[in-house]
Amino acid sequence: MKPIPYLQTAGLGIKIAALLFICLLCATISSFFAVFVGILIWDLPVDALQQYDRYGAHGIALMKFTQAFSSIGLFVLPPFIFARITGAKAIHFLKLDQRPYALLVLFSCILMFFQLPWINALGSWNDSIEWHGFLRPLYESLRAKEDAAARLVEQFLYMPSPLELLQSLVVIALIPALGEELLFRGVLQPLVSKSYGIHAGVWITAFAFSFIHFQFFGFFPRLLLGALLGYLAVWSGSLWYSIAAHFANNAMAVVGYYGEQHNWSIAKQGYWNPTEETNLTITISMILSIVCAYGFFKFVSRMRDKQAHR
Repeated sequence: MKPIPYLQTAGLGIKIAALLFICLLCATISSFFAVFVGILIWDLPVDALQQYDRYGAHGIALMKFTQAFSSIGLFVLPPFIFARITGAKAIHFLKLDQRPYALLVLFSCILMFFQLPWINALGSWNDSIEWHGFLRPLYESLRAKEDAAARLVEQFLYMPSPLELLQSLVVIALIPALGEELLFRGVLQPLVSKSYGIHAGVWITAFAFSFIHFQFFGFFPRLLLGALLGYLAVWSGSLWYSIAAHFANNAMAVVGYYGEQHNWSIAKQGYWNPTEETNLTITISMILSIVCAYGFFKFVSRMRDKQAHR
């Protein structure tokens, strides 16, 4: 695939339009491929995608299979293609050429653990918001769609054995973490930052990241999570740490579901599902999150200073 000279000097709008076109094209091709192959593998009719629950374990397996390939097509492949057609070396363009430091990867994951109570509490508040007046029909429509999506996720996250846990970690935690970071923090955030500045780039990208999920009753926690991931990428100059943090956040949710299904006592404690009775936990969570994020920033700054003086 050869670079397109026009895109190398094009404005932000043209580049974003090109990126969206690549995403849609790759997602369409990968989805058709996944549906075709999945139906052959599990010997299911085409309507199994809309009525997956009628076909038991095979229906769920087909949905996971198509979800994995759709995510790869929509999020993972387009950033590499975009880098190529703009004449950049993909690994460098996407900030994947730096070898990650194990300590910073650990810092990123610990940060996600610390933020869990307060981000969940924010999510509970966001979910409780109701729209009235002329917005009520829209509210009811969106609520119905999100309830249907939640039922699908529950089906996805039915994990009677460690094998299903591993599958869920790949489909729901690993692939989205890798793909969404490549697309949003690897491509979109640098493009916007180049035109409007670093902070605008982080927050505009975080807004797009939250909006694109089309889950408006979880919009605000996802917005703040997206901003946090954006700053990890900015501070470190590498995408590996936001990928690690994103994966840790997703993986904790998957493991939490697994723990609830298998009656793990820790999965039922207030830290994982904060309520009004756990305000202290939420406050401590916010303080530890800030301390951890500051520690990450200082550690990266010291490493850069040492490299500059060599």
